Amino acid sequence: MQPTTFTFRLSDEGYLELLRNMPYIRKMYAFIITVLVTLCTLFSLSINGDLQAYTRSAFEVISAGVIAFLLSFVFLIALYFYIRSKWNRGLKKLARSLKEKYQGSKDEDYIIAFDQNEKAFYVGYRRHKIEIGQRLHVVSTSNYLLFYHGKGKAEDKFYIPKGGKEGHRESVRIVEAFLEKSEEVQFKRKRPS
Repeated sequence: MQPTTFTFRLSDEGYLELLRNMPYIRKMYAFIITVLVTLCTLFSLSINGDLQAYTRSAFEVISAGVIAFLLSFVFLIALYFYIRSKWNRGLKKLARSLKEKYQGSKDEDYIIAFDQNEKAFYVGYRRHKIEIGQRLHVVSTSNYLLFYHGKGKAEDKFYIPKGGKEGHRESVRIVEAFLEKSEEVQFKRKRPS
């Protein structure tokens, strides 16, 4: 069987989607959110303890607890949006640098070939071989097929856009169906958000 070739232009949006769904980055984000919630809980308990020192009646105790909770909640929300904006800005910057790294000097089309007989992808101009196996994680989103060879930050990763001409879309559907049926690949379909 002839290898299926995908030719497309790399985009910032494609790399941004690739980075947002990367297992390593998702774990880092979850860790940061967990630390943030823990710190805000400690902040709430600290404020509550300070306020409890000045209370005398049951109503004042309850009011102090509610005030401490509300202050820490406002602090948590403000800190979350600040960290999220910094996080997204950093991901966009990284996506742009990855696109510039792999795009080529003349804004050329990017080439990925899929050989079903060899069970491998050949990525880029140097035709770097990525074999289909237990280490390959595939995430299917509404716009892209995202590929991660391993779960670390320095592992191989690439994407194939689902949009394009009818022949390209049909090839993507064939590869997606093959990978979804393959027991060697960890395939995940992500719902549109």
